[in-house]
Amino acid sequence: MGELLIGDRYFYLLKDFDSKHLDFTKRTVDKYQQENHPDLYQVGSHQRKNPHHVWPLGPFMASVSKFILYDCLNILGPIDAYHFSIILSAIGLLIILFFFIEKRWGLREAWFCVLIVALYPRFWAHIHFNFKDVPVTFTYWLTIFTFIYAMKKKCPGWMYLSGIVWGLALLCKANAFFLAFILGPYFIIFLLEQRMNKGDYKIKKPFLISLIAYPFIGLSIMILFWPILMQDFPTNIYKYFNYLLGRGFEGQNSWNIAPILYAVTTIPVVILAFLFAGIGIILYQMKCKKHIAFNSLLLLTLIIPVLRVSIPGARDFDGIRHWLEFIPAVALISTLALHRLISLIAEKMPKANHQIISLSVIFCLCFLPVTFWNIKNHPYQIVHFNALIGGLKGAQEMKLPDATDYWGISYRQGIYWLNKHAEEDSLIVTPIGPLIVFSMSHTDLRDDFKLLPYKNAGPGRDITAEEFEKEIASIDRHIYYMYVTRTDHYNEFTKKIDSQIPVFQVEVDGGIAMKIYKLK
Repeated sequence: MGELLIGDRYFYLLKDFDSKHLDFTKRTVDKYQQENHPDLYQVGSHQRKNPHHVWPLGPFMASVSKFILYDCLNILGPIDAYHFSIILSAIGLLIILFFFIEKRWGLREAWFCVLIVALYPRFWAHIHFNFKDVPVTFTYWLTIFTFIYAMKKKCPGWMYLSGIVWGLALLCKANAFFLAFILGPYFIIFLLEQRMNKGDYKIKKPFLISLIAYPFIGLSIMILFWPILMQDFPTNIYKYFNYLLGRGFEGQNSWNIAPILYAVTTIPVVILAFLFAGIGIILYQMKCKKHIAFNSLLLLTLIIPVLRVSIPGARDFDGIRHWLEFIPAVALISTLALHRLISLIAEKMPKANHQIISLSVIFCLCFLPVTFWNIKNHPYQIVHFNALIGGLKGAQEMKLPDATDYWGISYRQGIYWLNKHAEEDSLIVTPIGPLIVFSMSHTDLRDDFKLLPYKNAGPGRDITAEEFEKEIASIDRHIYYMYVTRTDHYNEFTKKIDSQIPVFQVEVDGGIAMKIYKLK
């Protein structure tokens, strides 16, 4: 939520042409004082102190959608209005996937690819509130597709456009830097393949200039359109890259297999079968020297996002959130398998009605189970694990990291329960993700409730279970203790109480996402 503060500041900077909005020590947005609007200034204390930690484009677009849908039209509440921009990014991704696949493989394949992404539970979860990873997935893949088209047509205009889109992707998240490890090898392999097959692929001067300019265009857009980087130039640029290097290498000093396990166990089972078939087809085609460049690109888009969070020192958390760009790669490779299967069906079943029946069965097998799962467990798609691991219950039994509602969606259900059942003037303690509850308290929580300052109960704090028990014993009011079951964030008191029977809990797919205990 604190990131939205930065987005609002950049929006009002552009709207008012007033640099006061870059002074994060002062309140400049009057809307935060309204009763039904979350106070993002208070929520975003970390972001105010470290604005270079917040990639600007996603929060800025969220602020634009909030301004239109809430401030001007008043057809959505402030939170939903902020979130609407993420849905637009997801729709943009589906559109570019559809047209790319339709032109390359066909209409049926295009629908298959789009449905994989649209119904993918983990992607569905993030399109409702993830201001960074959904927009970067859209711009990431738009960069790839425009680069492919530019190389195919040898068109400098398309190459310049790809460089611009890459700059926008960098404004969404640093994941876009890793496109160098995808587009670079693809560029080299493409040239070798063209010369091997045709021998007449020549790069003319205008196209060569656009290639040379490509990285400078992207980096320039990132810097020029990021207000905080232009402020106190170049000090804040140094702070940003220093932050990236420090944040990106806080992980363990050995290979981490958890991302690979997450990748396999969060893909719907039938799609996983198509994915493995597609990988087999790619390897066979490359062995036969067919479509080497494109197949190499597909493999790189699948491997690089997972590999970058698996190498020694790399930090990964929140499941697959930090590498959502992996999902379209799954869809593309799976669609390649479907494309080959359609060809086999056409050979074996020349009658059109037989082909339609066969494809209908395939689509039903692929999408009906995941559709039913989404309907049954909505809005908790963020906890999805497939049958290979036994759903959320199996993942929690295996103690897989972040196998829970790690973004606190279930807190809204917990608040509804507290509003209905908790005594008047009760005290609410939230040791994990307290700012989520605080941000909702202005609009969803009963006015008579009081939130205990989260510093008294948060993970990693210098307070023992005994000290916390003494503190709550001195309070003369009913106390409720609410937390998502993110075990790696448990403090000493949470570990002590977790085995007891809660007064309320949220169960999803056989596992427990959130608990509420009544302490007194």
